Amino acid sequence: MSGSGSVVEHLLAKERVASSNLVFRSIFQSLPFATPASPASSPVSIPVVVSLIKGIAPVSPGPFLKVPVFTFLVMFLLACGTPEQQTAPETSLQTAAAEVPTATSTPTPTLTATPTPIPTATALPSPETSSRNGRPVSLPADEGRHRDPVEWWYFNGHLEDEVGNQYTYHYVAFEFVTPDGIVARLLQYSWVDHGTGRRNTGEQFYLPQAGRPQAANAGPAPTSVPLAPETGEIDVRTGGLVLSGNGQEYSLAFQPSAGVSVQLSASSVKPPLLHRKTGLVDLGPAGKTWYYTRPRLETSGTLTIDGESRPVAGLSWMDHQWGDASTALEVGWDWLSLNLGDGTDLMVSVVWEVEGREPIARYGTLALPSSGPGEGGRVIHLDAEEIMLTPTGSWSSPQTGGVYPLGWELSVRLDANRRDLPWAEMTLELIPRHEDSEFPSSPFVPIDYWEGSVIAEGQRDGLAVSGVGFVEMVGYAPRRAFSPAGQAP
Repeated sequence: MSGSGSVVEHLLAKERVASSNLVFRSIFQSLPFATPASPASSPVSIPVVVSLIKGIAPVSPGPFLKVPVFTFLVMFLLACGTPEQQTAPETSLQTAAAEVPTATSTPTPTLTATPTPIPTATALPSPETSSRNGRPVSLPADEGRHRDPVEWWYFNGHLEDEVGNQYTYHYVAFEFVTPDGIVARLLQYSWVDHGTGRRNTGEQFYLPQAGRPQAANAGPAPTSVPLAPETGEIDVRTGGLVLSGNGQEYSLAFQPSAGVSVQLSASSVKPPLLHRKTGLVDLGPAGKTWYYTRPRLETSGTLTIDGESRPVAGLSWMDHQWGDASTALEVGWDWLSLNLGDGTDLMVSVVWEVEGREPIARYGTLALPSSGPGEGGRVIHLDAEEIMLTPTGSWSSPQTGGVYPLGWELSVRLDANRRDLPWAEMTLELIPRHEDSEFPSSPFVPIDYWEGSVIAEGQRDGLAVSGVGFVEMVGYAPRRAFSPAGQAP
C-alpha cells in the first residue's frame, strides 16, 4: 500500500468483521474527517487524516507539537486497526523499546531538586464538558479530562543520579474520546543516558472493549482509571505505564528498555502559564486549542537498572493541551521549552504550513523568576516580532531521510513600549545533546518527529545566562508508506 488513503480504505474494509466492527464504526464515525456514510465506503487521504494534527497542532508547537504527533498517532491508529487484532475484549499494544546506537553527548549544567512525595490521585467518573465558548482555562478544574476529541499531557525532564550521571526523558499520554464515551489512549516516551550515549524509545496503544488483543510484550493487562475534572486530577495507567497527578504533584512510571525502569515524583514550584494570556491559542486557519504549562517541576525518583536502584533528581516541564481537530490545513512546527539557571522559564512555538513552509504563527511565553517560595514572577506574552529562532546546522536522519534543523540561535528582543522591562534583549545558543533524537517508524502512525534535549548558553543584556531545555520538530521527515501494526504493505 503506497498511500495513506489506500491503506486506510483497505484496512477499513477488513475491519468489517464480527461485533468488534460496531465499536470501530462508532469510533471512526465520530472522527472529524468521517462522513455519515460507512467508513469502508469513504476513502480517507493522509492529508485529511493529518488535518487532525493540524486542528490539534494549532495549540502550539510546544504542546502543539506534542499534540499533533500524538493526536495523529491515536486517531490514525483507530482508523487503521487490523483484523488480526480483533479477538479480545481489551487491548494494550506496545512496541519493543528501540535503542539508538551510542552517540556523543554534551554535559549539561547540574540541576538539583528537593524530593517531594506524591500522593495518589483520586479519580472520579463522569468527565465534565470541556471549555466552551472560548472561556479561559480554569485551574485546577481543567487539569482533568475534557470531552474534546483530543487531549494530551506531556512531560520532559533533566535528571542526575548521585554520582553525576545525567539523563533526559520525554513522556506523553494522548487520549481520544468518541461521543459514545470510548477512550483510546497512546503513550510514547524516550530516555537518554548521556553517560553512555544510549537512547531508548517506546510506545503503547490502548483501546478498551475494541476487540484488539494484547501484544505479547505489552506486560500485564492494562487498567484504566477515569480522569476527574471535578477535582482537577488525572490518573492514566496502561500496561505498567503510569501518569497521574493533581496539578501540584505528579507520579510518572515507564520502562525505557528491558531491565530498566523509571519511577518519578514531580512537584510544581511555580504557578501555571496560560499561553496567549487566557490559555486559548487561536492559530487562525490552523485551528485552536486550550493550552497551559507548569514550567518548573522539582523531580525526584528512582532509576532501576538490572535490579540495581539509584536515586535521581532534577527538573521537569509539563504541558496540557486539548481541543478539536477540525482544520484541513497541513502544518509543521518547531517548539521549545527552556529552564534557565536564574529561574526564568520560556516556551516558544513556531507553526508553519508544510506546503511552501509558509509561516502561520510565532509566539512565546516568558516567566520571570519567582519572587518568593511558591510564588510566581512576572509573565510576559511574547509576540512574533519579539522572537527569532534561527537554525545554525542540520542533521539528516539515516532512517527516514528527513533533514532537521539542528542547533539554533534564539533571540528575544522585548518591545521597547512594554512597561517596566526586566531586560531588553536575550540571545541564546541552543546546543542539542543527542543528535539522533528522532522518533521514527512508529507502527501506529506514519509521521516521524524529532524530540530531544538542549543546553542553552548566551547573554541577557550583556550578562551570561545558561540553562537546559527541550526542542520538538514536526514536518521535516517525509510521510512514509504506512503498514499498521506490522502488516506488510
